[in-house]
Amino acid sequence: MVPGPQVGPRGTISLRDYQAEALDAIRVAWQRGVKHQLVCLPTGTGKTMLFSHLARQRMGRVLILAHRDELIQQAASKLREVDLLLSVGIALQRRRRRGTPRILVGSVQALSQPKRLAKGTPSFGTIIVDEAHHSPAPAISGSLLLWGPSSKTGLWSSE
Repeated sequence: MVPGPQVGPRGTISLRDYQAEALDAIRVAWQRGVKHQLVCLPTGTGKTMLFSHLARQRMGRVLILAHRDELIQQAASKLREVDLLLSVGIALQRRRRRGTPRILVGSVQALSQPKRLAKGTPSFGTIIVDEAHHSPAPAISGSLLLWGPSSKTGLWSSE
């Protein structure tokens, strides 16, 4: 049996060994200049926890994209579990976003609305795409170009 995660300072939940290895691999590749990465882990291995730690470590603004409301809510919740002091916002179609959080979790549909884009195109240093197999969809691939981050990381499950 794999031991569960441990809670550290500021509510930080530690990663399991294989998650920490994946996070290190992302960091090392990024330092080598690989700015667009794809991570594939089996279903149920904690991709949300992994990308929550990644978002916490990155400098600048971070956007986490998910395609369903429940995944957006789950990601925001995990981010708060990882670090109680993180500035996390949620962008959903039916919800009005206030302020400028350092980490924004939302859907392409919500963030691409003409009313939101009329206020200016948001800038993110890192974009993390949950369920990255949806990335080839025109709405997602076009948005990734529009937001123009320095780093993109996609995650998906293998069955």
